[in-house]
Order: sequence, then C-alpha cells, then structure tokens
Amino acid sequence: MLPKNAADAGSIIHTSWNEAYKGLVPEEMLAAQTSEKCTARAQRYSECYRIAYIDGEAAGTVCFVSDARDFCTHRDGGEIQALYVLERFQRQGVGSALMQTVYETLGQRGITLFVLDGNDKAIDFYKKQGFVFTGSELNEGGVTELEMYKGNTAQRPPEGFVRNLLASFPSYYTFFP
Repeated sequence: MLPKNAADAGSIIHTSWNEAYKGLVPEEMLAAQTSEKCTARAQRYSECYRIAYIDGEAAGTVCFVSDARDFCTHRDGGEIQALYVLERFQRQGVGSALMQTVYETLGQRGITLFVLDGNDKAIDFYKKQGFVFTGSELNEGGVTELEMYKGNTAQRPPEGFVRNLLASFPSYYTFFP
C-alpha cells in the first residue's frame, strides 16, 4: 500500500470495527479505536496492507505478514492480521479478492488468522475459504479471538476464479499494494 492510501485503510478499519463489533466488544474498546489511530497504524505498517477499491471508493483492506507471530500454533507460514470489508461492499467478492492477493503473495504457505468469537459472518467467510479452528485462542481485555488456520494455500478456489470475477467488473476493482 502506498503511504498516501493509509487514510483509506484507516477509514475502512474504523468503520468496519463499528459495523462488525458493536455488541461483541466493550464500548470503551470501540471508542478507543479512532480513525486517527487506525490510519496511523496503517501508515506505520503500510508494506503489510492491500486495499480494494470499487469505482474509486475504498471498499476493503487486508493486512498480512509472511511470518506468523511466535504465539501462533503454526509459525511456519504467514498470518492475516486484519481483513475488513465495509458492510455495503460485502458479498460482492471483495473479501475473496483480498484473500487471493494474500494467497498469491505468500505462495503455497499456510496462513493463520484470529477471528473475534461471535463474529459469525467472518467465521463463515473464513470457513468457506478453507480455514479451520486450531483450538487455540487469545483472551485480552475481555475479548476472545479464535485461531484459524489454512494449510497449503494451493487448496484455494480454482485457478483464475477471482481473476475471472474481477475481469467481469473491469471498472470496479483496483488494488494498491
């Protein structure tokens, strides 16, 4: 992601937090996740982010690293640290397209992620992507995140699936690494 796009990533994350986590995390945690903090984090780690745009509007973002953190069950692969799609763009292939950029960047390595317990839409999405629960979880600030893992990402959707999806909407999707 270009540093100038950090505001777009920050805005997506801030808005998505409020859309997805209301009632799942303490109100003070939602209030603390300001747009400015989200933008600053995206700016600081800009090399880890990708943003999807639809007709020039920022629709979703993913942040991932090639080496999973030490506390992950599977440390031999990458890790998705954040994936957010604005509610109005969900179920349009944005999340799948962002996942495809992760698969292509990491190659056939496994991928770990953590999903908020109770975030059923996200859990269902990751299950459809081939992720399974590992049984490990993180508990911090009264919030529980469940670890999910997908082994060899060669098991992703059929080759060209997302590219064909994107080709059918040429003016819709653009990505900024």
